[in-house]
Amino acid sequence: MVGENKMLIGDKYKIESDELQYTVYTKYIPKEGSKRAGEDLWRPAAYYKNLSEAIKWLVDREIKGTGLVGLLEVNKKIEELKRTLIKQYNI
Repeated sequence: MVGENKMLIGDKYKIESDELQYTVYTKYIPKEGSKRAGEDLWRPAAYYKNLSEAIKWLVDREIKGTGLVGLLEVNKKIEELKRTLIKQYNI
């Protein structure tokens, strides 16, 4: 855990919370020509009322990113996400 209200998930996502919501952020790097070109920055991707829904969104996004090419690929992605969470947060 990064702080009380921040949770890094792998190197592509983080979840932050405040008194109203959980926000899922995705990492991006601005292109050349931008003031902050080459820097790792975060942009909000989704907002949820609870952590469970935020994590479900993240898992769905990663699974859809496999192109749903087959059950083995989907299962591999799910297991990868589980390992990431277990490793980072001793879940």
